[in-house]
Amino acid sequence: MSSISTRFTANYRRNYVAFLAVALFFLIVAGEIILATSIPLLMRNENLMSEEAARNDLLLNFDRTRARCKAITGLNQQKQEDSIILMEKQLIANALDRFARYMREEGSRLTPEEVKQISIVVDTLYKAADRLARGESFSKANRLDTGKYINSMLKDITGK
Repeated sequence: MSSISTRFTANYRRNYVAFLAVALFFLIVAGEIILATSIPLLMRNENLMSEEAARNDLLLNFDRTRARCKAITGLNQQKQEDSIILMEKQLIANALDRFARYMREEGSRLTPEEVKQISIVVDTLYKAADRLARGESFSKANRLDTGKYINSMLKDITGK
């Protein structure tokens, strides 16, 4: 009887180990398949999240630039009202308004490269608005010296 019980125990142990080995093999294969399919999906989701983060950064910079543009008082560095600064402020505000309309209509279809290019433009507009807020103009007023022309015409008329 002891030899029968020994054989039964040995068979049972061999079957148990074999079953465990097969189960572990299939678990490892299933894990590798899951990893092979989930990594590209996770990378795609990460790319989508980075694109969405870039769009959100663009919108935040856009809002910051509009706020900076509204803060332009039109005073130059001598604290005098300067019409050139006000006109340049209006140019920036018009550009931002056009961007706002474009973003509202086409914002969901922008490619990452387009978002990057618009971000560069918005950053440039922010720098321009910041310069205007400090009272520095981009344009210089050219004053015409009309005295030369009037005097030369008076000489021609009077003959002197």
